[in-house]
Amino acid sequence: MFQYIATAVVFSKGKPYRKPINTNKYLVCSIIIMIAICSYITVHPANWILDTLEMIIPPFHDARLMILVIALVNFFAAFIVEELLVDCLMDKKLKPKFFNMERSKKKYLKIQYDLSNGEWPLLEQNEDFSLPCTQNSSIKSRLNGIYNEGFEIVDEKL
Repeated sequence: MFQYIATAVVFSKGKPYRKPINTNKYLVCSIIIMIAICSYITVHPANWILDTLEMIIPPFHDARLMILVIALVNFFAAFIVEELLVDCLMDKKLKPKFFNMERSKKKYLKIQYDLSNGEWPLLEQNEDFSLPCTQNSSIKSRLNGIYNEGFEIVDEKL
């Protein structure tokens, strides 16, 4: 039971592709509810729950608490392995040595490489983004006849 909860939390990555897990209120609430229900079933379930789930629980209360401790240790071990081994060692150390993102055929990797290894956006010095206009000209003439009325593009040149 606890393994599924740990997997959901550990593999819910935030950066760089998604928001962190704590911004998803419904997921956090459901995880808290699942932890509470699983802890209740593990430590002191009602008889009808034992009959329905056909469970045999350890007779000693200490053994039940040990199951919770093992689940907690498992969660922290999975979290540490994912953060240190996968994120730090594999993604940041080994991936740049063995994988050339610059020559990748995947567009998102090329974009990620361009964003991380250069100044973005690339602008040329000669580009002028101002509209050629005078003080007496109207908006329609400044846009060379193309203007937007109610999301329709009207071109007077056509």
